[in-house]
Amino acid sequence: MNDRRELTRQELYDLVWSTAMTTLAKSFGISDVGLRKICVKHSIPTPPPGYWAKLQHGKKVEKLALPTPKPGLQDRIIISIYAPQKLPDIVVTARQDAEKRLPTPIEVPDDLPARLHRLASTTRTALRSAKTDYEGFLEPEPASGVIFAQIGKSNVTRVTLILNSIAHTLEKLGNEVVYAENGADFLVEGEKLRLLFHETKTKNEHHPTAAELAEKARWDNNSKQWPTLYRSDRKHWRSWDYSPSGRLSLTLQASSWTSWSSDRQLGRWYDRKSTTVEQQINEVIIAMYAGSALLRHNRAVIEEREKQRQEAAERRQKERERQDRILKRESFVRQKSKEYMELRELQAFSEYFSQQSHSGLTYSSAIAALATEMTERLRSSFLPSNINDEVVELALFTDDDFLLEAIR
Repeated sequence: MNDRRELTRQELYDLVWSTAMTTLAKSFGISDVGLRKICVKHSIPTPPPGYWAKLQHGKKVEKLALPTPKPGLQDRIIISIYAPQKLPDIVVTARQDAEKRLPTPIEVPDDLPARLHRLASTTRTALRSAKTDYEGFLEPEPASGVIFAQIGKSNVTRVTLILNSIAHTLEKLGNEVVYAENGADFLVEGEKLRLLFHETKTKNEHHPTAAELAEKARWDNNSKQWPTLYRSDRKHWRSWDYSPSGRLSLTLQASSWTSWSSDRQLGRWYDRKSTTVEQQINEVIIAMYAGSALLRHNRAVIEEREKQRQEAAERRQKERERQDRILKRESFVRQKSKEYMELRELQAFSEYFSQQSHSGLTYSSAIAALATEMTERLRSSFLPSNINDEVVELALFTDDDFLLEAIR
Protein backbone atom coordinates (compact mmCIF):
# COMPACT_ATOMS: atom_id res chain seq x y z
CA MET A 1 0.00 0.00 0.00
CA ASN A 2 1.44 3.30 -1.08
CA ASP A 3 -1.18 5.94 -0.24
CA ARG A 4 -4.70 6.73 0.95
CA ARG A 5 -7.17 8.83 -0.94
CA GLU A 6 -10.00 10.68 0.71
CA LEU A 7 -13.18 11.35 -1.25
CA THR A 8 -16.69 12.55 -0.53
CA ARG A 9 -19.69 10.49 -1.62
CA GLN A 10 -20.37 13.01 -4.35
CA GLU A 11 -16.78 12.82 -5.65
CA LEU A 12 -16.79 9.02 -5.79
CA TYR A 13 -20.26 9.05 -7.41
CA ASP A 14 -18.97 11.42 -10.12
CA LEU A 15 -15.97 9.17 -10.76
CA VAL A 16 -18.05 6.00 -10.95
CA TRP A 17 -20.44 7.53 -13.48
CA SER A 18 -17.71 9.06 -15.61
CA THR A 19 -15.33 6.08 -15.84
CA ALA A 20 -15.96 2.34 -16.25
CA MET A 21 -15.64 0.46 -12.94
CA THR A 22 -12.85 -1.80 -14.18
CA THR A 23 -10.79 1.18 -15.35
CA LEU A 24 -11.43 3.22 -12.23
CA ALA A 25 -10.65 0.27 -9.95
CA LYS A 26 -7.28 -0.20 -11.64
CA SER A 27 -6.39 3.41 -10.89
CA PHE A 28 -6.91 2.59 -7.20
CA GLY A 29 -5.00 -0.69 -7.51
CA ILE A 30 -8.05 -2.71 -6.42
CA SER A 31 -10.57 -4.96 -8.18
CA ASP A 32 -13.83 -3.70 -9.60
CA VAL A 33 -15.59 -6.00 -7.10
CA GLY A 34 -13.78 -4.26 -4.25
CA LEU A 35 -14.71 -0.84 -5.59
CA ARG A 36 -18.32 -1.90 -6.01
CA LYS A 37 -18.43 -3.03 -2.37
CA ILE A 38 -17.19 0.39 -1.29
CA CYS A 39 -19.98 2.01 -3.29
CA VAL A 40 -22.62 -0.30 -1.79
CA LYS A 41 -21.34 0.41 1.71
CA HIS A 42 -21.76 4.16 1.15
CA SER A 43 -25.06 3.92 -0.77
CA ILE A 44 -23.53 5.06 -4.06
CA PRO A 45 -25.36 3.66 -7.12
CA THR A 46 -23.23 2.20 -9.92
CA PRO A 47 -23.93 1.89 -13.66
CA PRO A 48 -25.87 -1.28 -14.58
CA PRO A 49 -24.46 -3.93 -16.98
CA GLY A 50 -24.29 -2.69 -20.56
CA TYR A 51 -24.39 0.98 -19.54
CA TRP A 52 -21.11 1.96 -21.19
CA ALA A 53 -21.77 -0.06 -24.35
CA LYS A 54 -25.13 1.67 -24.80
CA LEU A 55 -23.58 5.05 -24.10
CA GLN A 56 -20.83 4.40 -26.67
CA HIS A 57 -23.39 3.56 -29.36
CA GLY A 58 -25.51 6.61 -28.62
CA LYS A 59 -28.37 4.74 -27.00
CA LYS A 60 -30.46 6.18 -24.22
CA VAL A 61 -29.17 5.39 -20.74
CA GLU A 62 -30.42 6.17 -17.27
CA LYS A 63 -28.10 7.71 -14.72
CA LEU A 64 -29.21 6.90 -11.20
CA ALA A 65 -29.21 9.83 -8.81
CA LEU A 66 -27.08 9.89 -5.68
CA PRO A 67 -29.50 9.23 -2.79
CA THR A 68 -29.51 11.17 0.44
CA PRO A 69 -27.23 9.41 2.92
CA LYS A 70 -28.87 7.34 5.62
CA PRO A 71 -28.54 8.51 9.23
CA GLY A 72 -25.11 7.69 10.60
CA LEU A 73 -23.54 7.25 7.14
CA GLN A 74 -20.39 9.34 6.86
CA ASP A 75 -19.76 11.47 3.81
CA ARG A 76 -16.01 10.91 4.10
CA ILE A 77 -14.65 7.89 2.18
CA ILE A 78 -11.05 6.74 2.52
CA ILE A 79 -9.72 4.35 -0.14
CA SER A 80 -6.36 2.68 0.24
CA ILE A 81 -4.37 3.08 -2.97
CA TYR A 82 -2.32 0.04 -3.92
CA ALA A 83 0.55 0.38 -6.35
CA PRO A 84 -0.44 -1.55 -9.48
CA GLN A 85 1.92 -4.31 -10.50
CA LYS A 86 4.10 -3.20 -13.37
CA LEU A 87 3.83 -5.72 -16.15
CA PRO A 88 6.75 -6.45 -18.48
CA ASP A 89 6.53 -4.70 -21.85
CA ILE A 90 6.19 -8.05 -23.65
CA VAL A 91 3.03 -8.79 -21.62
CA VAL A 92 1.53 -5.33 -22.18
CA THR A 93 2.16 -5.63 -25.93
CA ALA A 94 0.66 -9.14 -26.06
CA ARG A 95 -2.44 -7.92 -24.26
CA GLN A 96 -2.85 -4.93 -26.56
CA ASP A 97 -2.42 -7.09 -29.66
CA ALA A 98 -5.00 -9.58 -28.38
CA GLU A 99 -7.48 -6.78 -27.70
CA LYS A 100 -7.08 -5.61 -31.29
CA ARG A 101 -7.69 -9.15 -32.56
CA LEU A 102 -10.94 -9.35 -30.58
CA PRO A 103 -12.69 -6.07 -31.47
CA THR A 104 -16.18 -7.40 -30.68
CA PRO A 105 -17.51 -9.42 -27.74
CA ILE A 106 -17.46 -13.20 -28.21
CA GLU A 107 -21.00 -14.51 -28.12
CA VAL A 108 -21.64 -17.73 -26.22
CA PRO A 109 -24.90 -19.24 -27.53
CA ASP A 110 -27.69 -20.32 -25.21
CA ASP A 111 -28.24 -23.64 -26.99
CA LEU A 112 -25.89 -26.43 -28.05
CA PRO A 113 -24.87 -26.21 -31.71
CA ALA A 114 -25.37 -29.14 -34.07
CA ARG A 115 -21.62 -29.84 -34.03
CA LEU A 116 -19.45 -29.30 -30.97
CA HIS A 117 -15.69 -28.89 -30.85
CA ARG A 118 -14.03 -32.17 -29.91
CA LEU A 119 -12.80 -30.74 -26.59
CA ALA A 120 -16.28 -29.55 -25.60
CA SER A 121 -17.89 -32.80 -26.72
CA THR A 122 -15.42 -35.02 -24.84
CA THR A 123 -15.77 -32.98 -21.65
CA ARG A 124 -19.57 -32.98 -21.90
CA THR A 125 -19.67 -36.76 -22.30
CA ALA A 126 -17.38 -37.24 -19.29
CA LEU A 127 -19.47 -34.88 -17.14
CA ARG A 128 -22.73 -36.58 -18.08
CA SER A 129 -21.21 -39.98 -17.28
CA ALA A 130 -19.81 -38.91 -13.90
CA LYS A 131 -21.68 -39.59 -10.68
CA THR A 132 -22.49 -36.82 -8.24
CA ASP A 133 -20.79 -36.85 -4.85
CA TYR A 134 -22.67 -36.49 -1.56
CA GLU A 135 -22.84 -32.70 -2.05
CA GLY A 136 -24.20 -32.96 -5.60
CA PHE A 137 -21.01 -32.14 -7.53
CA LEU A 138 -19.74 -33.82 -10.69
CA GLU A 139 -15.99 -34.38 -11.13
CA PRO A 140 -15.10 -36.69 -14.02
CA GLU A 141 -11.99 -38.86 -13.93
CA PRO A 142 -8.96 -37.36 -15.71
CA ALA A 143 -8.82 -38.52 -19.31
CA SER A 144 -7.59 -37.32 -22.66
CA GLY A 145 -9.59 -34.35 -23.88
CA VAL A 146 -11.47 -33.89 -20.60
CA ILE A 147 -11.14 -30.47 -18.98
CA PHE A 148 -11.13 -30.44 -15.17
CA ALA A 149 -14.52 -29.48 -13.79
CA GLN A 150 -16.14 -29.70 -10.37
CA ILE A 151 -19.68 -28.54 -10.99
CA GLY A 152 -23.33 -29.34 -10.47
CA LYS A 153 -25.47 -31.01 -13.15
CA SER A 154 -27.23 -27.76 -14.02
CA ASN A 155 -23.97 -26.23 -15.29
CA VAL A 156 -22.89 -29.04 -17.65
CA THR A 157 -24.36 -27.28 -20.69
CA ARG A 158 -22.85 -23.92 -19.68
CA VAL A 159 -19.38 -25.41 -19.35
CA THR A 160 -19.80 -27.17 -22.69
CA LEU A 161 -20.81 -23.97 -24.48
CA ILE A 162 -18.03 -21.90 -22.87
CA LEU A 163 -15.40 -24.48 -23.84
CA ASN A 164 -16.79 -24.70 -27.35
CA SER A 165 -16.59 -20.92 -27.84
CA ILE A 166 -13.06 -20.63 -26.40
CA ALA A 167 -11.67 -23.57 -28.41
CA HIS A 168 -13.15 -22.37 -31.72
CA THR A 169 -12.02 -18.77 -31.10
CA LEU A 170 -8.44 -19.76 -30.31
CA GLU A 171 -8.19 -22.02 -33.35
CA LYS A 172 -9.48 -19.24 -35.59
CA LEU A 173 -6.68 -17.06 -34.18
CA GLY A 174 -4.07 -19.66 -35.20
CA ASN A 175 -3.69 -21.55 -31.94
CA GLU A 176 -4.45 -25.19 -31.23
CA VAL A 177 -5.73 -27.65 -28.66
CA VAL A 178 -3.23 -30.29 -27.59
CA TYR A 179 -4.73 -33.46 -26.16
CA ALA A 180 -2.82 -34.91 -23.22
CA GLU A 181 -3.18 -38.18 -21.33
CA ASN A 182 -4.95 -36.51 -18.42
CA GLY A 183 -6.74 -33.62 -20.07
CA ALA A 184 -6.05 -31.05 -22.77
CA ASP A 185 -3.91 -27.95 -23.16
CA PHE A 186 -4.44 -24.80 -25.16
CA LEU A 187 -1.23 -24.08 -27.07
CA VAL A 188 -1.18 -20.27 -27.25
CA GLU A 189 1.87 -18.61 -28.79
CA GLY A 190 3.94 -21.71 -27.97
CA GLU A 191 2.88 -21.98 -24.31
CA LYS A 192 0.60 -24.66 -22.89
CA LEU A 193 -2.31 -23.36 -20.81
CA ARG A 194 -5.17 -25.10 -19.03
CA LEU A 195 -8.67 -24.12 -18.00
CA LEU A 196 -10.41 -25.39 -14.86
CA PHE A 197 -14.08 -24.99 -13.98
CA HIS A 198 -15.43 -24.84 -10.43
CA GLU A 199 -18.82 -24.12 -8.98
CA THR A 200 -19.13 -22.43 -5.62
CA LYS A 201 -21.10 -24.02 -2.80
CA THR A 202 -24.28 -22.93 -1.10
CA LYS A 203 -24.26 -23.37 2.68
CA ASN A 204 -27.52 -24.21 4.43
CA GLU A 205 -28.31 -25.28 7.96
CA HIS A 206 -28.72 -29.05 8.16
CA HIS A 207 -32.10 -30.35 9.27
CA PRO A 208 -31.88 -33.82 10.76
CA THR A 209 -33.53 -36.64 8.89
CA ALA A 210 -35.95 -39.10 10.44
CA ALA A 211 -33.21 -41.73 10.52
CA GLU A 212 -30.82 -39.32 12.29
CA LEU A 213 -33.47 -38.42 14.86
CA ALA A 214 -34.24 -42.09 15.49
CA GLU A 215 -30.54 -42.86 15.92
CA LYS A 216 -30.21 -40.00 18.43
CA ALA A 217 -33.21 -41.28 20.40
CA ARG A 218 -31.72 -44.79 20.53
CA TRP A 219 -28.36 -43.37 21.64
CA ASP A 220 -29.95 -41.19 24.35
CA ASN A 221 -31.85 -44.21 25.70
CA ASN A 222 -28.65 -46.27 25.84
CA SER A 223 -26.84 -43.35 27.46
CA LYS A 224 -29.24 -43.41 30.37
CA GLN A 225 -28.60 -47.11 30.97
CA TRP A 226 -24.87 -47.18 30.25
CA PRO A 227 -23.54 -43.62 30.61
CA THR A 228 -19.89 -44.72 30.52
CA LEU A 229 -20.35 -46.39 27.13
CA TYR A 230 -22.67 -43.87 25.46
CA ARG A 231 -21.62 -40.22 25.79
CA SER A 232 -24.49 -37.82 26.20
CA ASP A 233 -22.72 -35.01 24.33
CA ARG A 234 -22.21 -36.97 21.11
CA LYS A 235 -22.98 -35.03 17.92
CA HIS A 236 -25.39 -37.00 15.74
CA TRP A 237 -25.51 -34.96 12.54
CA ARG A 238 -23.57 -32.33 10.71
CA SER A 239 -24.29 -28.64 11.19
CA TRP A 240 -24.39 -27.60 7.54
CA ASP A 241 -25.41 -28.93 4.14
CA TYR A 242 -23.47 -27.87 1.05
CA SER A 243 -24.77 -27.95 -2.50
CA PRO A 244 -23.92 -26.48 -5.91
CA SER A 245 -24.78 -22.78 -6.00
CA GLY A 246 -25.05 -22.44 -9.77
CA ARG A 247 -22.24 -19.82 -9.79
CA LEU A 248 -19.34 -20.78 -12.04
CA SER A 249 -15.69 -19.81 -11.82
CA LEU A 250 -13.13 -20.29 -14.56
CA THR A 251 -9.41 -20.52 -13.76
CA LEU A 252 -6.52 -20.16 -16.20
CA GLN A 253 -3.26 -21.91 -15.32
CA ALA A 254 0.08 -22.76 -16.83
CA SER A 255 -0.10 -26.48 -17.64
CA SER A 256 2.87 -27.56 -15.54
CA TRP A 257 4.60 -26.46 -12.37
CA THR A 258 7.60 -24.32 -13.00
CA SER A 259 10.41 -22.82 -10.99
CA TRP A 260 8.28 -19.66 -10.84
CA SER A 261 5.30 -21.60 -9.46
CA SER A 262 3.68 -18.44 -8.05
CA ASP A 263 2.84 -17.54 -11.65
CA ARG A 264 1.08 -20.80 -12.36
CA GLN A 265 -2.35 -19.22 -11.93
CA LEU A 266 -2.77 -16.64 -14.65
CA GLY A 267 -6.36 -15.54 -14.14
CA ARG A 268 -9.75 -16.33 -12.63
CA TRP A 269 -13.24 -15.21 -13.60
CA TYR A 270 -16.49 -15.56 -11.64
CA ASP A 271 -20.20 -15.29 -12.10
CA ARG A 272 -21.18 -12.01 -10.51
CA LYS A 273 -24.39 -10.11 -10.02
CA SER A 274 -23.51 -7.83 -12.89
CA THR A 275 -21.81 -10.28 -15.27
CA THR A 276 -21.45 -13.97 -15.99
CA VAL A 277 -18.42 -15.99 -17.03
CA GLU A 278 -19.88 -16.13 -20.55
CA GLN A 279 -19.71 -12.34 -20.76
CA GLN A 280 -16.01 -12.39 -19.85
CA ILE A 281 -14.76 -14.72 -22.61
CA ASN A 282 -12.96 -11.86 -24.38
CA GLU A 283 -11.00 -11.18 -21.20
CA VAL A 284 -10.21 -14.90 -20.87
CA ILE A 285 -8.77 -15.05 -24.39
CA ILE A 286 -6.80 -11.83 -23.86
CA ALA A 287 -5.44 -13.19 -20.58
CA MET A 288 -4.32 -16.36 -22.37
CA TYR A 289 -2.16 -14.30 -24.74
CA ALA A 290 -0.88 -12.13 -21.90
CA GLY A 291 -0.23 -15.21 -19.75
CA SER A 292 1.69 -16.88 -22.55
CA ALA A 293 3.88 -13.79 -22.87
CA LEU A 294 4.35 -13.67 -19.07
CA LEU A 295 5.52 -17.29 -19.01
CA ARG A 296 8.04 -16.60 -21.78
CA HIS A 297 9.24 -13.51 -19.96
CA ASN A 298 9.62 -15.31 -16.65
CA ARG A 299 11.45 -18.18 -18.30
CA ALA A 300 13.86 -15.73 -19.91
CA VAL A 301 14.37 -14.04 -16.52
CA ILE A 302 15.11 -17.39 -14.88
CA GLU A 303 17.48 -18.38 -17.66
CA GLU A 304 19.27 -15.04 -17.43
CA ARG A 305 19.60 -15.39 -13.66
CA GLU A 306 20.96 -18.91 -14.08
CA LYS A 307 23.39 -17.68 -16.71
CA GLN A 308 24.56 -14.90 -14.37
CA ARG A 309 24.87 -17.39 -11.52
CA GLN A 310 27.00 -19.70 -13.64
CA GLU A 311 29.13 -16.83 -14.88
CA ALA A 312 29.64 -15.64 -11.29
CA ALA A 313 30.60 -19.18 -10.25
CA GLU A 314 33.06 -19.35 -13.14
CA ARG A 315 34.55 -16.01 -12.15
CA ARG A 316 34.96 -17.18 -8.57
CA GLN A 317 36.59 -20.40 -9.74
CA LYS A 318 38.94 -18.50 -12.03
CA GLU A 319 39.86 -16.17 -9.19
CA ARG A 320 40.59 -19.14 -6.93
CA GLU A 321 42.76 -20.65 -9.65
CA ARG A 322 44.52 -17.31 -10.16
CA GLN A 323 45.25 -17.02 -6.45
CA ASP A 324 46.61 -20.58 -6.50
CA ARG A 325 48.92 -19.69 -9.38
CA ILE A 326 50.13 -16.61 -7.49
CA LEU A 327 51.02 -18.81 -4.52
CA LYS A 328 52.73 -21.32 -6.80
CA ARG A 329 54.73 -18.56 -8.51
CA GLU A 330 55.82 -17.12 -5.19
CA SER A 331 56.81 -20.58 -4.01
CA PHE A 332 58.70 -21.09 -7.26
CA VAL A 333 60.62 -17.80 -6.81
CA ARG A 334 61.46 -18.63 -3.19
CA GLN A 335 62.73 -22.03 -4.23
CA LYS A 336 64.85 -20.51 -7.00
CA SER A 337 66.16 -17.97 -4.53
CA LYS A 338 67.29 -20.80 -2.23
CA GLU A 339 68.85 -22.62 -5.18
CA TYR A 340 70.66 -19.44 -6.18
CA MET A 341 72.10 -19.07 -2.69
CA GLU A 342 73.15 -22.70 -2.87
CA LEU A 343 74.81 -22.03 -6.23
CA ARG A 344 76.82 -19.15 -4.78
CA GLU A 345 77.91 -21.31 -1.87
CA LEU A 346 78.97 -24.11 -4.24
CA GLN A 347 80.89 -21.66 -6.43
CA ALA A 348 82.69 -20.22 -3.40
CA PHE A 349 83.48 -23.68 -2.09
CA SER A 350 84.70 -24.87 -5.50
CA GLU A 351 86.99 -21.83 -5.86
CA TYR A 352 88.29 -22.22 -2.32
CA PHE A 353 88.86 -25.94 -2.72
CA SER A 354 90.75 -25.52 -6.03
CA GLN A 355 93.12 -22.98 -4.39
CA GLN A 356 94.10 -25.24 -1.52
CA SER A 357 96.79 -27.93 -1.41
CA HIS A 358 95.30 -31.37 -0.97
CA SER A 359 98.42 -33.52 -0.98
CA GLY A 360 97.19 -35.44 2.06
CA LEU A 361 93.64 -35.99 0.69
CA THR A 362 93.29 -39.16 -1.35
CA TYR A 363 90.06 -38.13 -3.08
CA SER A 364 90.73 -34.42 -3.57
CA SER A 365 90.43 -34.55 -7.32
CA ALA A 366 87.14 -36.46 -7.11
CA ILE A 367 85.65 -33.96 -4.65
CA ALA A 368 86.80 -31.04 -6.78
CA ALA A 369 85.20 -32.63 -9.83
CA LEU A 370 81.95 -33.28 -7.93
CA ALA A 371 81.80 -29.70 -6.67
CA THR A 372 82.33 -28.41 -10.21
CA GLU A 373 79.69 -30.78 -11.59
CA MET A 374 77.13 -29.71 -8.98
CA THR A 375 77.92 -26.06 -9.63
CA GLU A 376 77.46 -26.42 -13.39
CA ARG A 377 74.29 -28.45 -13.02
CA LEU A 378 72.76 -25.88 -10.70
CA ARG A 379 73.98 -23.00 -12.89
CA SER A 380 72.26 -24.57 -15.93
CA SER A 381 68.92 -24.53 -14.11
CA PHE A 382 69.10 -20.74 -14.13
CA LEU A 383 69.37 -20.51 -17.91
CA PRO A 384 66.33 -18.58 -19.27
CA SER A 385 65.26 -21.46 -21.47
CA ASN A 386 65.28 -23.91 -18.56
CA ILE A 387 63.43 -21.54 -16.25
CA ASN A 388 60.84 -20.98 -18.98
CA ASP A 389 60.37 -24.75 -19.39
CA GLU A 390 59.76 -25.11 -15.64
CA VAL A 391 57.28 -22.25 -15.63
CA VAL A 392 55.36 -23.88 -18.50
CA GLU A 393 55.44 -27.32 -16.91
CA LEU A 394 54.15 -25.99 -13.59
CA ALA A 395 51.48 -23.87 -15.38
CA LEU A 396 52.39 -20.78 -13.37
CA PHE A 397 50.84 -18.34 -15.88
CA THR A 398 47.81 -18.24 -18.19
CA ASP A 399 46.75 -15.74 -20.82
CA ASP A 400 44.23 -14.33 -18.31
CA ASP A 401 47.12 -13.37 -15.98
CA PHE A 402 48.78 -11.33 -18.69
CA LEU A 403 45.44 -9.81 -19.76
CA LEU A 404 44.72 -8.80 -16.16
CA GLU A 405 48.16 -7.23 -15.82
CA ALA A 406 47.62 -5.33 -19.07
CA ILE A 407 44.29 -3.98 -17.77
CA ARG A 408 45.90 -2.86 -14.55
